[in-house]
Amino acid sequence: MANWRTGHAIDPVGSISEENIDTWWESKDRTLAHGWDDADGHIRNVITAGIPAGHTVKHGVNDAGNKYFLSISGDNINKNWT
Repeated sequence: MANWRTGHAIDPVGSISEENIDTWWESKDRTLAHGWDDADGHIRNVITAGIPAGHTVKHGVNDAGNKYFLSISGDNINKNWT
């Protein structure tokens, strides 16, 4: 599977760590509307594809409509980013 943004191959199971997500998350401003599209694409095409099998991923705009969130739960990664 290739990452649609970079064309680089990604490992569909297990190549993404909590540290990878932390670094990416801290580099973006999810409070701005244009950041939501970026977050959605990256989460769908890179993070979801790369987390270890057996994890659950939830993401989107919060109920107030002013911030993006990501929640991953499983044995290796169990964290919420807001």
